[in-house]
Amino acid sequence: MLATACETGQPSLGQSVTAPPSTAPPSTAPHSVEQADTADFGNFGPYRVGMTADEVRAIAGGQLGEEPAEVSGVCHQFIDTRYNSDPGDGMIILLTRDVGYRVVGIRPPIYAKTSRGIGFGHDKDEIRRAYPNETITESSSQVGTEILVKDNGSDNYIGFTVGSDLHTVVGIHIGTHDFAANYELCSDG
Repeated sequence: MLATACETGQPSLGQSVTAPPSTAPPSTAPHSVEQADTADFGNFGPYRVGMTADEVRAIAGGQLGEEPAEVSGVCHQFIDTRYNSDPGDGMIILLTRDVGYRVVGIRPPIYAKTSRGIGFGHDKDEIRRAYPNETITESSSQVGTEILVKDNGSDNYIGFTVGSDLHTVVGIHIGTHDFAANYELCSDG
């Protein structure tokens, strides 16, 4: 005897199924580590390199702290308060005058990981294994070593700051070359 969809409650072959409409309101709660968005070349969660300030504000939905990064007006910095448990460890979005006040970089919160699983606490070898086909360069900084991974399909980078004391990732910067390399972008000179 063959069971039909009516008898089993399951759709039969060729029968279309539509999901019931969602009745749950969109979440406005802060993301937890388990819900964390991933970092990738040119984006973190819904934020993308190249967005305008208005686009960033629309995504944040009133959960955005704004502060000038420099009095000179060269940069503008946004902090999405949904990601921040501690302002020093939270997410920062930087826009610069040089590109028409568009996003040049994003510093994800400390709990974030890249789409390939690299985050705080990983070492140089783990970075290299996670990005075997991308161009990787290293340079020294005041904090330790900046490891830049260039996306082969765009001009975006992921920068990993590897601390000189523990030799593990202590910072992630996503965006243009100069932002990912942790260069100073907000001075007017």
